[in-house]
Amino acid sequence: MNEALIIVIGLVVALNLVLSLSRPQNAIKNLIALIAYMQLCLGPYLYYTFYQGTEISQLWMLEMAVDSDLYFSYLLPGLIAFLIGLHFSGKRFQKEFDFDLTGGEAIKPLIFGGLICSLILYYPVPQSLKFLLTLGASLAKCGLLLFHIQRIRKATKIRGLITLPALLMISLLIYESSKSGMFEALVFWGFILLVSSLAVLPRSIGRNFTVVISGLILLVSLQTAKDIYRTLVWEKGQESSVIQIGSSLIEGYEISKENFNNPNFWFPIVERLNQGRIVSHVIRKIERQEIKQDFKRIPMAFGSAFVPRLFWPDKPKAGGRENISVFTDINLIGSTSMNISYFSDFFISFGQYGGVISLFFWGFFLSRFIHKISTFTHEKYVVWLSPIVLIGLIPVETDLNMVINHIVKSTLFIILVSSVLAHIQRGNARNH
Repeated sequence: MNEALIIVIGLVVALNLVLSLSRPQNAIKNLIALIAYMQLCLGPYLYYTFYQGTEISQLWMLEMAVDSDLYFSYLLPGLIAFLIGLHFSGKRFQKEFDFDLTGGEAIKPLIFGGLICSLILYYPVPQSLKFLLTLGASLAKCGLLLFHIQRIRKATKIRGLITLPALLMISLLIYESSKSGMFEALVFWGFILLVSSLAVLPRSIGRNFTVVISGLILLVSLQTAKDIYRTLVWEKGQESSVIQIGSSLIEGYEISKENFNNPNFWFPIVERLNQGRIVSHVIRKIERQEIKQDFKRIPMAFGSAFVPRLFWPDKPKAGGRENISVFTDINLIGSTSMNISYFSDFFISFGQYGGVISLFFWGFFLSRFIHKISTFTHEKYVVWLSPIVLIGLIPVETDLNMVINHIVKSTLFIILVSSVLAHIQRGNARNH
């Protein structure tokens, strides 16, 4: 029963993504749906089927903490409720991104402002400013994205989507990934660039299907390349560079082809995909009553996003290490970062059935918010800057506190930047 349902959900989620690639707002919602499905449903299913109880999983101590029936009794209905909420919208919510591209007055300030923030981040800065500067660094990507959109408005073929701003944006993303060894921003910003570009072309299901398959192959290669790259740079001390990423990606693709039928090759990929392992630890803790349900967790997540630490000195800190230590039996080594996912938050707060119902409303909230922020009519610059906010909604492994914090702070940030840009535009208009 579970197997058939998992396959059906996967087909529906994948088909929705294929059909929505040329509609950016729906494509982002479907990317969230796909990541939730892959990390919390497909990954755990593959792990239970091929690796649970095997020598390699026991060697690495990476077992699922509960049996598959208990795990999927929450995750399957919870995922379905979340997906329904995410796509539960009437005709009045269907308006797509409405970029007002009558002028490019904001492009240069965005690009230069973002590059300045990026340069500052290379120096030691107070932790309180680091998040703000990270948001500021994203302004350059928004500026290049908008410059690219202006250049492709009349494109009718794929080759018309290749522009200098797009190449510069991809180069910037690859460069940042080479320095940090983290590739999530490259994938997420690359996706926004892709769907924003495809939106100007006539719809083609065949082309969209090809793009999705190519993207999945690239992701598998990138996952292998990431491990190779980190080994070379972090462990062997080789210099980080874009060339090193390219060679690692080629090597990762070759390794993937050679070991396609080797289960041990797929183990680290499935294990990284399997965010459900962490959720299973949370479920076990609650089921064994090692920790009690915490009904205050959800309102505290919303409250901590709005109340400054000055007025709430002991408010919960954003980040996953404390969650992992409290709600799981996983021991984090060194600077390893993990989190319990907002799917765990709702289980901790409301239990199995209440968690399922809550996930529907959370999915509906995300859907409404994505619609509002990407069709904001009062300030055109807010729509231009909306990818900065939307990027933080795509991962599902973060806890609710981090997601709400990102929504509130990044929204305030883009409203502030929008006001500054509008002031600059009005000043330029008076001067002319």
